[in-house]
Amino acid sequence: MKFLKFFFVFLFMLFSITVTACLIKIEAATTGTVTATVSAKNIAIGVSSGTVTYGVVGTGSSKSTTSTGTDQTQIATNEGNTLETFNIKGQTAGGWNLASVAGSEAYFHRWCTASCDATPTWYSLSTGYTTLATGVAASATQAFDLLVGPPTSTTDYSTHSVDLTVQATE
Repeated sequence: MKFLKFFFVFLFMLFSITVTACLIKIEAATTGTVTATVSAKNIAIGVSSGTVTYGVVGTGSSKSTTSTGTDQTQIATNEGNTLETFNIKGQTAGGWNLASVAGSEAYFHRWCTASCDATPTWYSLSTGYTTLATGVAASATQAFDLLVGPPTSTTDYSTHSVDLTVQATE
């Protein structure tokens, strides 16, 4: 009899659990959406006007792109979509070597980024890159002026290309 009583209690409990499980509505958890976008990193630079005409400059003298010189301030623009560092370098010009000061068959080329018309601080270009500006935001600009000094003595009085290169990096 005890066994039978236990058996009926067990069946009742099993029936109760089965009925309860059938009556309970089981649902999945709610969901949410994450909207995500991505862009490829673009490092790019533009320079305007991109042309400087110093004209004829006497040996042992200099000429700048400031308002008292040729008035041709250059503007470097971050045309990329991330913070950039702008670097700058010069080059040898025909038979003239690029140097920090003018000398025999050596010319100097310098750059300035602040107060160039009033109290400029000039930095010498070299044939290796030097930092022109850091932390330049997308679409932001960096103005800079240039100063050139031909050799103090030369045997070559032809026009020389004293080009420089402005580079954008991360």
